[in-house]
Amino acid sequence: MTKIKLRMVTSLSGTMGDTTYRTLSPGNIVVSDKAALPTFENEEDKTARDARADQFGAVNALVPSVIDAVKKGFPNKPRGVSAANMFTARNAATLCVSTPAEDGGFAREYDFRSMTLSEGPVDAPSATAAVDTESRAVSFTLAALPPEEETSLCKATDEVYAFVFDGELRKGALVELGARGDGGSKTFSIPESWSTADLYVYAFARARRGRKASPTALLYPAE
Repeated sequence: MTKIKLRMVTSLSGTMGDTTYRTLSPGNIVVSDKAALPTFENEEDKTARDARADQFGAVNALVPSVIDAVKKGFPNKPRGVSAANMFTARNAATLCVSTPAEDGGFAREYDFRSMTLSEGPVDAPSATAAVDTESRAVSFTLAALPPEEETSLCKATDEVYAFVFDGELRKGALVELGARGDGGSKTFSIPESWSTADLYVYAFARARRGRKASPTALLYPAE
């Protein structure tokens, strides 16, 4: 004869055999089968999945380098979604292409021309950037918005930003160009440690009030 002593269980989490246990916030214990690893009849399907995962990881790894820009460029975010999440979601399918390498990993090819640092209905700013690789300087010119051209999505008070990015080192710097209505010029000095061989310059505008921004405009290199 076997005796079993029962005790009250208030919290349970973990995996026992093929069964997973977890406790929800109200105190309910959920029991489910252990998730199985995906299986693929076609090896190409597995490779494609792994490539997508590598591309996602590659884009996500850029977040620390662009975080200053995307915090300004994605002001209108769903609840619980960060600017970093928005950047990764908008660029995961276009910014990097991962292809199988001989060592079993993946080779990554980036298209920084297409990098999205902002989005929204606001008009893109009228700005230009001239890069002098010898003096290691980026000269910005922001055209002042004429009062008669001001609209609800293109206001003189809109804040305009530029972002200078080194594609080799994966480093970037946010540059404030000022209000759209003021215009003006500004010079950014490229850090000595940066490469000028793979340099990109972007610009976008953000409404001074409200949760709106513009699409990202590539200023350099020229399209």
